[in-house]
Amino acid sequence: MKPLNLILFGPPGAGKSTQAAYLDKLAAIDSISTGQRLRQTVETGSELGQEVAQVMAEGRLVDDTLMNKLLNEWLLGIPSEVGVLLDGYPRTLSQAQSLDQLMQTISRPLDVVIALTLSDEEAIRRLSGRRICRIKGQPDQILHINDQAALDDCRANGGMLIERDDDKPETIKRRLAEYNAKTEPLLQFYGERDLLILIDADGTPDQVSKAIEQALQQRFNGA
Repeated sequence: MKPLNLILFGPPGAGKSTQAAYLDKLAAIDSISTGQRLRQTVETGSELGQEVAQVMAEGRLVDDTLMNKLLNEWLLGIPSEVGVLLDGYPRTLSQAQSLDQLMQTISRPLDVVIALTLSDEEAIRRLSGRRICRIKGQPDQILHINDQAALDDCRANGGMLIERDDDKPETIKRRLAEYNAKTEPLLQFYGERDLLILIDADGTPDQVSKAIEQALQQRFNGA
């Protein structure tokens, strides 16, 4: 499949990071996760990095003007024969409009927007059932309370099972409400431009990946 310039949306619990990794392999893309890139830019100590560091130090959000400068720098650093996956941006309609202008300016128009869909009930079930297995000297593992064998194995190896605060049902509901409110106008915006593909994320990761691949093949005729 040809390199694609795309945006990936997905509510908490939809497995967005898993599908982003899959898309990276499928379509020769360089992922831009805005949170990660902002931290990396600060670490460079460049003029832009210092500007971002000051904003963060003051507890402010990076405004759209500065974000456009950063995106321009990040996108120009990706070879033209490599596609790009935007994760975590845009978050507002004005950002989507600015991004559209920027990508047209640098001759990297957006090809497609993939939105993973998942019911709030299923998202809550998935996330509220997550537990961290913490074993001294080993990386944390994320388990689910339905996987009794994994839970028993964690305990047998001296591990502690920890529930994160942001995996508690009331917190999850707030995160989902915020996501739905912010994303709805964006999906309408991209839907009106015939860029939107909706993918049902209520399946195994492999099933969701296959659905994404089939949808892209159908849209781009296997190109």
